[in-house]
Amino acid sequence: MIVHARHPIRALIDDNYRLLTALITGYPSIVENWISEQEKEVEKFAEDFSEGDPDICLPTYQSQIQRVYNSVEEFALFDQSMLIMVYSYYESMIYKLSKEIGANNRPSAIAEKKGMTLDKDSLQIANFLHETIRPLRNELCHNNNGTLFSKADKEEKEKIIELAKSKIIRVDNVQIILLERSFISMTLEKEYKLLCVLADICGFKQH
Repeated sequence: MIVHARHPIRALIDDNYRLLTALITGYPSIVENWISEQEKEVEKFAEDFSEGDPDICLPTYQSQIQRVYNSVEEFALFDQSMLIMVYSYYESMIYKLSKEIGANNRPSAIAEKKGMTLDKDSLQIANFLHETIRPLRNELCHNNNGTLFSKADKEEKEKIIELAKSKIIRVDNVQIILLERSFISMTLEKEYKLLCVLADICGFKQH
């Protein structure tokens, strides 16, 4: 049997998708393990510090464990970073595909360059990524600087507000908090599906 090497761009699409998937799915267990280790360390510290006196042990434990739970709140930054990375993956693959075949930097233009048109599902994904995920990514990159929505047009702002109404994100003053980690995975799956369609159109098949 003849084995053909994957096209370099197809390899990037597949391999980076698997890497991002592993990061998204593996992160919760990493956090759980870290919390478990910290709880054991705090418990031991409280016991040693109190020398067995329960009136000292309990308040010491409660005081020390709070720093652990406060740190967990910072892990929300990971979700924001992952969504930014997920969109950057898509954006960079679109750029590489378009550059490879000499097309404009848009999914529909890539298909048209090959004499084809995208199916309805692919067009819906492309529109979702451009109209919803792109402005959300942009706001996540800047919202902690007090510039929330300063560069978003009306339509982009409305898309982000829709996500807030759907409880996918929460907007607190100038900060966006991602509430649904599954939204990141869903976005990545949509991106990968569209990129595979485009790679097939370009002739970059899986082997």
